[in-house]
Amino acid sequence: MIYMNMINRFLFSFLLLLFFVFSFSVQAGMDMDNLSELALKKIKGNSLTTLRPECLSFEYQKENERYVFFSVRENNAPAICGGDADVSIKLFDMKYEKKNGYFFIEDDMNPGSYQRLN
Repeated sequence: MIYMNMINRFLFSFLLLLFFVFSFSVQAGMDMDNLSELALKKIKGNSLTTLRPECLSFEYQKENERYVFFSVRENNAPAICGGDADVSIKLFDMKYEKKNGYFFIEDDMNPGSYQRLN
């Protein structure tokens, strides 16, 4: 009986997690893991931060027909990153142009305006 309750809880948790993952994927409309990998390469290539890739995380905000908007944040959860694991500071905002595959970074001096990255 105890094992059945544990199995039921596990299945319920798994299905709930699956539901949220599926909902996020459908809402986003594209593969966020792939976009994250592309963004990491662009961030490194443009020397936008000195943090290790595993010390960065992405917070996807919205998507429209042309762009995916997201924030790049510190990820202090891994031990190698140091810092408080409960704190995730936003470093900068970016957007990805779906048609051409360009990445843009928000201009700190002119919020809402973006500069294309090389």
